[in-house]
Amino acid sequence: MNIKLALLFGFLFLLGIMVNVFAQTIPEVTIRDIQYTNPDSVGNYFVDFKPGYLEGDTVTVTGVVMVPPYKNHTAADGTIIYIGALAGFYMEDLNNPEWGGILVYISNPANYPAFQSLDSGTVVKVTGVVTYYMSSSQITTELALTGFDGSEVMDIVNRPAPVVLTLDSLKETGTEDSKATAEKWEGVYVEIRNVKTTQRNWTTNGFKIQDDNNTI
Repeated sequence: MNIKLALLFGFLFLLGIMVNVFAQTIPEVTIRDIQYTNPDSVGNYFVDFKPGYLEGDTVTVTGVVMVPPYKNHTAADGTIIYIGALAGFYMEDLNNPEWGGILVYISNPANYPAFQSLDSGTVVKVTGVVTYYMSSSQITTELALTGFDGSEVMDIVNRPAPVVLTLDSLKETGTEDSKATAEKWEGVYVEIRNVKTTQRNWTTNGFKIQDDNNTI
């Protein structure tokens, strides 16, 4: 009886370890898995959008750094762009650009030298927690990295070209009203052509753009 009980307890202990290991497995998802929301459920872009089902989950995602945190660009990058916030970068899934961009950040970036050397065109496979930055005017999807030691770098390529959009892909034609379907371009590197600047704000160094249809 004692031997049987010992074997039973041993089996249960081993089973518990296996369950625990399985429970700690981090799922690998796409940026689209994190970002996608049925446009029909988004009544007012930047206001009514609700976080997705992965909020708070730790996941692993692969993408290419489109806008890096620092100004350490190579000559092949062409136009210099950088996020300005030293703790973050924009990452994109080039195979699925729609719903394929996300803001990635890390706490205390000075503790991660490999993070500080990231440049646009770096292909990375990173692990982090899906979070949402919320303000009175918008909700931004973010991936908060749990660490970065350089082993996450998979490849280095030239910074890919932006997705070319028209302004009415984001706004209702002839208005300043945002389209709910513009949500799919959050965090994506895009280019909008044939527009002019308007309403320059010298305090914030910002401005708006307008097309020939008065879409702003």
